[in-house]
Amino acid sequence: MHQVFIRVFLVLFAYFATASAHAIVVQRDSDISWTLQGCYTDTSTSRTLGGSSAISDDMTIETCQSFCSEGGFNLAGVELGSQCFCDNGIQATGATADIANCNAACSGDDTEICGGEGFINIYWNGAPQTCLSFNHTTTSNVQAVYVSPPTTGPASVPIYALIIFLARGFAFEILSTGFNAFNFVSLTNGGLKATSATQPSRAVSLSALPGDSPTFVMVTPLPAALPAYCMMPNPFPGQDGTVLAVNGRSDLWALCANTSAAGRVDLVFDPIPNHPRYELANCRSVYLTLTDA
Repeated sequence: MHQVFIRVFLVLFAYFATASAHAIVVQRDSDISWTLQGCYTDTSTSRTLGGSSAISDDMTIETCQSFCSEGGFNLAGVELGSQCFCDNGIQATGATADIANCNAACSGDDTEICGGEGFINIYWNGAPQTCLSFNHTTTSNVQAVYVSPPTTGPASVPIYALIIFLARGFAFEILSTGFNAFNFVSLTNGGLKATSATQPSRAVSLSALPGDSPTFVMVTPLPAALPAYCMMPNPFPGQDGTVLAVNGRSDLWALCANTSAAGRVDLVFDPIPNHPRYELANCRSVYLTLTDA
C-alpha cells in the first residue's frame, strides 16, 4: 500500500519540481527601475523593512528610492506620508495587505501615495539575485542566522531534517530546529539531500512551496531531488559570505513556532498569513549558511 502512496507523492512533487526549476536564477533587465511590490502591514516594534530609515516633510516615492539606493538597498518603502524604510528583504512579520490601506499622500508631493498608518508601500529596484553555485557537496551543517538577532539568546540556531511521518519503508521530513539524527545536508546540481554520519544519502527534498517547510522523503531507492536550490551572495546589509536559496530567493526564510506541534520552531520558506500551523507575527526572518561538518 505504501508503494502506491509513494508513487502518488512523487508524481505530485515532480510537477512542482518542474514548475520550480525555472525560477532558480532570477534574471532582470540591465536598465534597473523601481516597481511596486504591493502594500504591506508594518509595526513600529517589528519593521517590515528593517534596514535604514528616514523621515522628511518633503518625502516623495523618488526621494525614498534614492535614499535606499544610495545605501545599497534593493527595497524601498514609504509609510504614513513622510516615512521611508529600506532593506534587502521583506521581513517575515510583514504581510501583504489590500492596496486600499495604503492611502496617505506623500508629504512632498500630494499626487503620490506614501503608504498609510501601519501600512507601507514597498518598491523593488530589480537588482538581480543570481546563483553562484548549484553544488556544495561537502557534508555541511545548516545554521539559521537571525536577520535581526534577538535581545537574548543565540544569534543563530542549527537546522535539522526532522521526521514528521514514519511508515514501513518510507518517511517524510521537514527542516526544523527540533533535533534529529539527520543533521547534515549536501547540495548537488541544485538538489538538497539530508544526511547523517552513518547515512550519507538518506533523504531528498522534493518540495519547497511558499508558506511551508521544504519537504524531504526518505525511501529506497531515493527519487531525484528537486533542482531548485543554490548558493547566493548574502542579501542582507553588512553580512558577508554565501547563503542557501530556493526558487531564486535567499531572503524569504523564516523560523516559525508551530502551533500544532507544541510550539516547535520550524523553518518556513516565504511564510504566509492565516496558516493553520503558525502565526505570521511569531515568525522571525533568517538566512541559511552551510558550514563544512
